[in-house]
Amino acid sequence: RVVVATSGKRGLKISLIYEEGIKMYRLPYWLKLSNTPVNPLWYFWLRRIIKKEAVDIITSHAPVPFMAECAHAAAHSIPVVFTYHMLSMKKGSKKFDWIIACYERFILPMSLRKAARIMVSSDAVQKSFLPSYAYKTQTVSAGVDTERFRPASTKKSTRPTILFNGTLHKTGKHKGLAVLLEALAEVVQEVPDVELLVVGSGNAHQDYLRQAAALGIEDHVTMVGTQFGDDLVRLYQSAHVFTQ
Repeated sequence: RVVVATSGKRGLKISLIYEEGIKMYRLPYWLKLSNTPVNPLWYFWLRRIIKKEAVDIITSHAPVPFMAECAHAAAHSIPVVFTYHMLSMKKGSKKFDWIIACYERFILPMSLRKAARIMVSSDAVQKSFLPSYAYKTQTVSAGVDTERFRPASTKKSTRPTILFNGTLHKTGKHKGLAVLLEALAEVVQEVPDVELLVVGSGNAHQDYLRQAAALGIEDHVTMVGTQFGDDLVRLYQSAHVFTQ
């Protein structure tokens, strides 16, 4: 039996919903630091949920800070499996990297020590970023539902299509969309009818549109916003290339 606790909307009230039969608590946040939701009450709410649901084991996810740390503190003696999804969060920004450095040096190690087991998304994370915890670390690559995400039975778009799916927030510039747009300007010279579909939303949306216009490729870039479920599957099926 799986119960999920995750962040919700800004406010004061916990919402309880069911998605595909799974019970989900959405915990409201008070403010966001960069793009990270924060609420000091999460610890107390998680303690209450853990007790109410008679939790036997906790799985937490990082590197987005705070929720996982609250869950680890609320766990007390309950075993924790900690999943870490990437290498360092540093993005080359003087504004945020010093905060990230403090988190990775002082706070993240507490979560790593607390964990009974650590799951990572690739061997690079285990060997390059968390070598001191290799004795309790296991690589589990990201999975995909192959019954859902599979080649379409119909033909792909007749126009050569590239798909990008990721955040368009300014804090997500490390995702490389700006670099992709620069590359697209070169690709257009060889493939004049190529189209880039951009899935996602964020406060840098207009910045990317302006960059595309400056590069003269605005007619080759289509912003489709955030997509979910079958709509997202169809976009993957329509594309010839996926870039990340």
